[in-house]
Amino acid sequence: MFVSFLKSAHNLTMKSDTLSSRVTVAFFGLLLLEACPSWALSDIDQVLASVSPTDEPPQAPKDFWLQATEKISGELRKKFSQDIQLQFSVARSPIPAETPFTVSSVYFDPRTKRFSSLLTLTNGGRTIPVEGNVRFLKRVPVLKQSLNAGETLLPHHLDWVVLEDDYRVNDVILDPQELTGAILKRSLHVGDMPQSRYLKTATRIDRGDPVEVTYQIKNLSIRNTGARALASGKKGDLIPVTNPTRSKDRLPPLWGVVEARGHVSIQAS
Repeated sequence: MFVSFLKSAHNLTMKSDTLSSRVTVAFFGLLLLEACPSWALSDIDQVLASVSPTDEPPQAPKDFWLQATEKISGELRKKFSQDIQLQFSVARSPIPAETPFTVSSVYFDPRTKRFSSLLTLTNGGRTIPVEGNVRFLKRVPVLKQSLNAGETLLPHHLDWVVLEDDYRVNDVILDPQELTGAILKRSLHVGDMPQSRYLKTATRIDRGDPVEVTYQIKNLSIRNTGARALASGKKGDLIPVTNPTRSKDRLPPLWGVVEARGHVSIQAS
């Protein structure tokens, strides 16, 4: 009887299917439970469970070509670590998302940056050749506010965006530690990328910069000033510098390791 009452009340309120109607059914059920404790709890639980279903709708499978793109990209990433984006050369025929398939014969031409592959549909064995371009992507910094020459670059001045890896980003400094504290040689505007030729960083020496040379001879260190860099380099790079020895003779350059801005070290043998 009690179960029949709850089901009838539930059917009346399901038309609106609102939270208040569900709460009302549960409330009356609890009142009757206190008045009539002899009724079986299993029956009450069953009705209350039907009032508050917890089943989530199944997720639809991914688009077939999205699945294919992910699998081909996964195979190509085994050859290089960069993020990539595939662009198919021809229009792709519609294929049901749930169609099972395999990927084989994945080939990449580094000269043309093109890929090719074969998709084999498991049901029926149909083979679909696909090909297209591979876009290499790189996460690069861009200015989110304009800065003047001589200002110091700080992390809050930058946004990081994903761009195609081409000539535009070849000279961009990607190391956040190298960017922090860099001094601008020229003014930069919103959206500009901090290229190395526009910055003086704490871990970089530019060609023509004055440098201090430290000679390391066993446990002895000797410092000498008056040298100039003959090439640019960042921390850890080996660059040539003019010989700081004051001599009328033209001496060959020395090769030193960049330790910090304005400082190179030479390990004597």
